[in-house]
Amino acid sequence: MFADHPEFAETSRRAAEIIDGIDDQSRLPDLMARLIESLADKAIVYVGGYGKNRVLKVAAKSPERARVVEEEAARYASAGYLLDPFYACYRAGRSGCFPLREVMPEGFEETEYFRYFYTRHGFVDDLIHLTVVPGRGAVIVGVVRGAGGAAFSDEEIARHRAIHPFVAACSSRCSDLLDRSAVDRPHWASLDDALERFGADLLTPRESEVIGLVLYGHNTQSVAVRLGITADTVKFHRKHAYAKLRVNSQGELFFKFLEHLGLETSE
Repeated sequence: MFADHPEFAETSRRAAEIIDGIDDQSRLPDLMARLIESLADKAIVYVGGYGKNRVLKVAAKSPERARVVEEEAARYASAGYLLDPFYACYRAGRSGCFPLREVMPEGFEETEYFRYFYTRHGFVDDLIHLTVVPGRGAVIVGVVRGAGGAAFSDEEIARHRAIHPFVAACSSRCSDLLDRSAVDRPHWASLDDALERFGADLLTPRESEVIGLVLYGHNTQSVAVRLGITADTVKFHRKHAYAKLRVNSQGELFFKFLEHLGLETSE
């Protein structure tokens, strides 16, 4: 039972603070982060969104870990979000509480994207509360499990899902923050939009489809199933696409795509 959780009293207190401050949108991201932090052992909580202003708040007991997340959040907000399975949920209009393992494509943990945004910082799992706000975008309250932790258990996921309706209601109240941004940067509407310009004068339509799915994290077999072709045919199109784009691996493809999006990268 949720009430049996040893931190239930702290979670209840944080919820009371949110109710007290519900009319102050500027405080809500921090208050929601503290609420979720009470349920997240050995984790970093962040509050962000898909809109003009994609990163609102990062909360962490360790300032050093918070700094790492803030740096990656800046790269993510510039364009990296396009390859994120959570962003695909938003584009599909899905609201809810989603652990990474339920939304990532087959082979995602072997991708350069996963290595770049997760593995190199010791992040082992991710879970988000996603609230789509019609006409505005979406508010995200996320939890990253860092080094020393383990993947979220079924029990932990159940606790987050139990409190999600409350988080969603609060997220809807601070959606005005999604429209506030002093950063002037191009907005990519979707992965399809970005891919249409990536190698548009080089790749055939089928090659673009294959490359898009590879970038999104699908392995050879998964691409074959999605496109209704054989694995050998996938390898054929991928080989020719790599040659045209002058890359030799999925890793090189990933960084070339990020450069196409105008995202500065560092190994």
